[in-house]
Amino acid sequence: MDNITRLENLTDKQVSIFNGEIERNKKSTATAYLLLIFLGAIGAHKFYLKKPVWGVLYLIFCIIGWLTVAIGIGAFILTILGIALLVDIFKIPKQIKKHEDEIKKELLDRFETQNMDSN
Repeated sequence: MDNITRLENLTDKQVSIFNGEIERNKKSTATAYLLLIFLGAIGAHKFYLKKPVWGVLYLIFCIIGWLTVAIGIGAFILTILGIALLVDIFKIPKQIKKHEDEIKKELLDRFETQNMDSN
């Protein structure tokens, strides 16, 4: 069942709560890009997009890369990080859409469970 059909089965109060939760959890593409541009090496955009594991990996790569740059390994690590950041430039809109879809599914599942329990 698609989300539109599932939304039609909700009460007015549930639709209001649904819309409020979607708005409250909405992520800004502009904010994600600004974080990527200015703080991307430390994974700030990943934390913002609710991907803390990836954020920590970016942070570790950045720290280890800069600490080992003098012995040559760091340049390789920072290159990998740079490639990952370039890939993220193209993936941010899709990641935001996926985040919103996950929230919608979670909310609809919760409301449907409530509706079944009340019947």
